[in-house]
Formats: sequence, C-alpha cells, structure tokens
Amino acid sequence: MEDRERTHIPRAQVNPSLRPRGAVPAGILAGVIAGTVMLLIACLVSSAHGMHFFAPLHYVGGLLWGVDALVGSTVVPIVGLLVLWIVSGLLGLLFSALTPPRASSEGAFTAGILYGIGVWAFMTYLILPWADPTMYDRMALEPGWWFAENVVFGAVLATTPALRAFFARREGGAIIQDRERHIRRAA
Repeated sequence: MEDRERTHIPRAQVNPSLRPRGAVPAGILAGVIAGTVMLLIACLVSSAHGMHFFAPLHYVGGLLWGVDALVGSTVVPIVGLLVLWIVSGLLGLLFSALTPPRASSEGAFTAGILYGIGVWAFMTYLILPWADPTMYDRMALEPGWWFAENVVFGAVLATTPALRAFFARREGGAIIQDRERHIRRAA
C-alpha cells in the first residue's frame, strides 16, 4: 500500500502543465474582465452617438424584457450587467478550456482575436436573432462597432494564460501545504 502511495504522488507531479489547475477561475475572471471592457466600449460608443450611456445594458436586458427593456427601470441595466458577466464568464471559461496551459502571449492574443470573431459570428447569426431580437436589431444598426467590440473581447481574453498561471501557483501552494499537514498528521 505504501509503495502505491509513493508512486502515485510522483506520477501526479510528472507534468504539471497537463493539469488544468487555475483554468476555471482564470477563464471566468478573464471573461468577466473582457466583457466589462467590451461593455465600456459599447457604452462610450452609445454616448458618442447621442444615446443613453447605459443603453447597451438595456439591449442585453432585452433577453428578459424584450422591447420593454429599452424603456425599463434601473433594474433592467443591473440585470443586463449580470447577464453580460455570466455569459462573458462562460465564454471565458470555454476559451480557457481551449487554450493550452502554457500558451505564449502572442499565441493567446491571436487565439483570442480569432475566438472573438467566432463569438461575434455565433452571437450575430445563431443566438441573438432568436434569444434577444431587441439586441439583434440594435447591433444591426452598428455592425462595425459590434464586430470591433467582439474582437476586443477576444483580445482581452489573452490574459487567460497569465491568470491561469497565477491561480495555479495559488492552488499549487495550497495543495503542497495540505500534503505537508497530512504527512505530519500521519507521522
């Protein structure tokens, strides 16, 4: 039994780059940050075109309220922000799962931009037309900005490998401390 435990620990440590430590929190955080940057650009563009600064959050709120979201109360943009963060976090998590653990900055940036373009196409042609026609109609008015915002979303996701390394170091430290405590208790 002791031989099996001894051989088990080194096998787990043979190639730490293959373990997805840090991938989940890194992907979610990178997605939320990217979604927030995308939202800030959308709000600035909205304001520059003479619309309400928080109009993009009302568009997202159209998912739940339809066209009524455009004239909704302060609850609509708050719910819109939560929906944006949830969707962005999930998209970031997917990007983290698809990105190699030790991706270079350049590779992550390029992959992020391509991913952002893929998200744009997926949202524009498959999701928004049936899930949020209110937002779809508004994005059709500014297709260039909608595309650019999604490219920026993907570019910001390039922070995922750095965040993954940060969280992996934190998790790794906790794992080592837990093992040391377990060994001390067993002795």
